[in-house]
Amino acid sequence: MLSSLEIYPYYDRSARILSNKGYVYVNGKKAKIVGRICMDQTMLDVSDIDDVKAGDEVICQSFTFAASANPITYLGAKPVFIDSERDTWNMDPELLEKAIVERKEATGKYPKAIIPVALYGMPYDCEKIMAIADKYGIPVIEDAAEGMGSRFDGQVLGTFGKYGVLSFNGNKMITTSGGGALVTPTTETKQRVMFYATQARENAPHYQHEVIGYNYRMSNVIAGVVRGQ
Repeated sequence: MLSSLEIYPYYDRSARILSNKGYVYVNGKKAKIVGRICMDQTMLDVSDIDDVKAGDEVICQSFTFAASANPITYLGAKPVFIDSERDTWNMDPELLEKAIVERKEATGKYPKAIIPVALYGMPYDCEKIMAIADKYGIPVIEDAAEGMGSRFDGQVLGTFGKYGVLSFNGNKMITTSGGGALVTPTTETKQRVMFYATQARENAPHYQHEVIGYNYRMSNVIAGVVRGQ
């Protein structure tokens, strides 16, 4: 679900978030208000960019809510679960690299994405995880659903990886009862996400659809609840 409603800054000023025509800028990256199926839409976007397809593998944290892993299976890909480290209860960087090497040896190819999770708002080890991801050329999708406002070395979660996912669910720091925000790296990526999330309707005077789209919009009424916070 996405909304065209313009929103105002909703982090504290130190997070440096500025709104502009429906986006929020988080450390220079754009975020768009999105809905309950935010991780789903992100995985669809990754599949479009990084060619995630049936039979591929995507690395995910094992200690997390099912919504972190379910979208992997929607694409026909397979989740590879990584256990937690003691300090943060989040993805263990050492086990992450071990799994990447093992899966490459077993399948002949690297996993297509890495999904670390900010469990209970606790930052994962962004420095080590990003270094490993860069080493093997694997994009990172940050599941910062519970990490809104959390920082790692002063940088807001959701802005380290290629994509960041935030949540406005009923138990989160800011809530619309559902929904969230997707942090995207480029305007082109945002436009692609909006295209698929609004039924993939082509720019034509009639209803024309050339690819399968999804109805992931958020109403302006619900988006206004975020705006009010």
